[in-house]
Amino acid sequence: MPYILRNITHFSFFSNIDGLLQENQALLSQANANTFFKTEADKQIDKCRNFLISNLSPNTEEILGLLHTGYLTYDYNWSQWGMDTEPAVRKEIERFDLFHKSMIQVKGYLMMMESLQNASAIPEFSGIGEKSDFLLRKLHQVFGEETYSLQTIMRLNDIPFRSDEANEIAKDLGRRGYVNPYHQYSKKDEVQLSVKGANYIERKDKSRNKIKLKPELDAKFESIIEQLTKLGHGQEIIFDEITELKELQHKLSKKNWSQLLKGKLIDLAIDGVINKDTAIFIFEYLTNNQLKLL
Repeated sequence: MPYILRNITHFSFFSNIDGLLQENQALLSQANANTFFKTEADKQIDKCRNFLISNLSPNTEEILGLLHTGYLTYDYNWSQWGMDTEPAVRKEIERFDLFHKSMIQVKGYLMMMESLQNASAIPEFSGIGEKSDFLLRKLHQVFGEETYSLQTIMRLNDIPFRSDEANEIAKDLGRRGYVNPYHQYSKKDEVQLSVKGANYIERKDKSRNKIKLKPELDAKFESIIEQLTKLGHGQEIIFDEITELKELQHKLSKKNWSQLLKGKLIDLAIDGVINKDTAIFIFEYLTNNQLKLL
C-alpha cells in the first residue's frame, strides 16, 4: 500500500524536513562545546522520528528503518569536529552524524515517492526499459552526493519486482555508465546517478511532447499556494506571480523558466512579500536545484 501525507501539504512537509536537517547540522556544529550533547541528540532524533510518524500513513516502520540510530564499532575521523579527547562524546557525535546523513537520504527517498504528491498515482510500465527510465528520473530528482537503493525506490512506490531484479537493473545501468555503483560486493542495487545518466534523462525528457501538461509541477504549485495561504501570505501579487509562472512552464525552456522563477522570487523577497528562506525553498522545491541569495 503506497504512503500518503496526513494533514500536511507536500510543500510544508518538505519545508519542515529541511528545517529539521538544519537543526541537526546546527547541533553537530556546536558538538565540541555542548556538555549535554547526547541528551540533545537523543531529543533531536526523537523529534525527527516523531515528525515522520505524525505525517506519514499508513505505517512508517519501513521509513524509520532507513534511519541510522546505532553506533559504529570502527574508528572514526574526529578531526572534522576539532576534537581529540573524550571518546564517549566522540561516539555520540559519530552516531548523530550518521543519523543526520541517513535523514538526508530518507528525505531523498521521500521526494522520489509518487504517492506523497498524488495519492492515486501508481506507476505502470510496458517493459523493463520504462522501469529503468523511471528509476533514473527518480534519481535525477535528488541528483547529488547520496546513494540510493533501487529496490527501496521501487518498494516505496509500490512497484512489483522480481527477487534479484533491482541488482540486475543496477548492473545494466552501471554497464551503460548511467549510475555509479555504491559497492561491488554488498548492496549491489545501491547507486548514485552519474553525470552521463543525468544527461541521458535530461535529453530524453527534452524530446518529449513540450505541449503536454506537467502534472507533477502543477501539483507542486497547488501545494505552494495552499501553504502560503496557511502562513498568511494571501496577497494577490503572490497568486498573480505564481499563476504566470505556472502558465509559462509550458512555453519556456527549463533553463529560461528557472531563471525567470529565480528573478521573481528575489523580487518578492526584496519587497518583503515573502522572506528569504521561503524564496529559497520554493525555488529548490520546484527545480530541485540550489538557490543562493546574498
